[in-house]
Amino acid sequence: MDVEEEWKNYQVDDTKYEVIDDNKMLYNVTNTRLLVYDIAIRRDISEKVKTLGCGEYNTLACVIYNLISCIRKNRKLVYSRNTAEKCKNKKKISVYKVKKVVDWLEQQEYIVNFIAPSSKDKDERKVSYIVPTLKFVEEFCDSTEVQRLAELAYQEAYAYIELRNEDKEPVPFRNTKQTQRLESVVKKINLLNDICTVRDKHGNVLNNFYCRVFNNDFGHGGRFYRADVLRLPHSEGRLGRYDITINGNPVVEIDYGNLHFRLAAIRENLNIEVIGSDVYMGVLDEEEKTESNRAIVKLAVNIMFNSLNEDKAIDAIQKEINFKFKGKQDLTLKTGSEVLKRVKTAYPEFQSVFCNGDGYGSVLQNYDSELAACVLDVMASKNIPCLPVHDSFIVERQYQRTLEETMGECFRKLFQVDTMVPVGVGFRNESGEVQEYKILV
Repeated sequence: MDVEEEWKNYQVDDTKYEVIDDNKMLYNVTNTRLLVYDIAIRRDISEKVKTLGCGEYNTLACVIYNLISCIRKNRKLVYSRNTAEKCKNKKKISVYKVKKVVDWLEQQEYIVNFIAPSSKDKDERKVSYIVPTLKFVEEFCDSTEVQRLAELAYQEAYAYIELRNEDKEPVPFRNTKQTQRLESVVKKINLLNDICTVRDKHGNVLNNFYCRVFNNDFGHGGRFYRADVLRLPHSEGRLGRYDITINGNPVVEIDYGNLHFRLAAIRENLNIEVIGSDVYMGVLDEEEKTESNRAIVKLAVNIMFNSLNEDKAIDAIQKEINFKFKGKQDLTLKTGSEVLKRVKTAYPEFQSVFCNGDGYGSVLQNYDSELAACVLDVMASKNIPCLPVHDSFIVERQYQRTLEETMGECFRKLFQVDTMVPVGVGFRNESGEVQEYKILV
């Protein structure tokens, strides 16, 4: 199957655009599309925009064409209202101009505008977005062909990879063979996944467009972000992902076991075979093996891979204990220093890579992101939709065996090892019960 041709011809359900309940819209916003500034706009659309009498012609045309690309799949167009953001796009479209245009479109009754309340706390920030009215649809996109062409233009303008500086701000980068290779995998999975209909347990459509985000250079970070599957409510955890459907079919999620420990062992030329099936439970005494204790050990290991020194690691672990695990009756590990000491004692061979301040955790993320890219490339070549969640992957249940084999083969190929690879398998069975087990692939 030619995925790109199939994507062009894909027909969604013939449903009317529904306006979201204003009381619900800010708390679990799914099926979104980010505003892209450098989209190539059709001449007939741009000529029509010139007649509308709005002062910001280029910005208005950009917002309108982005919104046209959202219509067939009932997507919401997310935009920023933070005027402190710097203008970095080729068209010199600022946030101020976007706000002005959005307000004008709302006044003309072309859109419904959902404005998120501002917050100094980044974790509490919500998104602002717009949806078209019937007037907009009738005025700007009277045929499916217009909508398809806008989708293709959006796909061409979308940033498949992003490089960020130390302040987490996107920065420009040169187009090289390396960046083209990195972009190609993301584009493949986005095109394939976008053909599908993915829904959460409430029936909400989930957007499947990913972006790989790198830190400082293309050797650090690189994980796949932005898809809705990564933003399911924390209260639902991994069980919420088991309730996803792809094209109406149940799914299975498969994740690599203790991946960062294994990648660190490979990087440091340690014996990968000495790593047990559960390195986090391995830190605990028998009477301490509870879900909360395991969870704080897992968080501690990740913190230790990323911290500048032990004092900062202890502080970070303590914050997790005080806030995320407050009131957990099965948590017996009470201090950050105790947890750090336990991890160091259990795994002395990893002393040199814990809390060493050189961005080691970001290097390991780059390793796991390259592994994910390998798995996704193979699955895309077999026309199998696959949703990555860092080091785990979600596919329709019928493709479980194919994914298992691909994950094992990619690990051995990429890291030049000859060993079986532990993975965890999870899904809901036909009775609604959660099934989880570990196997070697």
